[in-house]
Amino acid sequence: MVNMSLTVDQIYEKIADNIVSSIDQKWEAAFIDFLYFGDAAEYKGTYIPEDGSEKTEFKVGYKNYKLLKELNLLTSTTQEPWNHARYVLSHNGEFSVTFEWDQDLTDEIEANS
Repeated sequence: MVNMSLTVDQIYEKIADNIVSSIDQKWEAAFIDFLYFGDAAEYKGTYIPEDGSEKTEFKVGYKNYKLLKELNLLTSTTQEPWNHARYVLSHNGEFSVTFEWDQDLTDEIEANS
């Protein structure tokens, strides 16, 4: 069940906290790519280690899935609908989130339904 008592800012903060606790080494930036299908999703977390080595995956976890699903529900009433989000967190706490509508993804889901 989605907890509609959280604000968008609280969701962003919880996602950041979850990312920080999921990565056990020093890092420069972390990313979550989230594809949302309404009743299911795909998501992947990666980060750039502080030493500049190759991007590494981290476990996004079900908590972040629920938060991103809630974010979709909250923002769908105030902005254009989206089914792909990218959350970027820098090691200094700065973050950005981009949203987009991927029509090809929607068409593929409908064709396979």
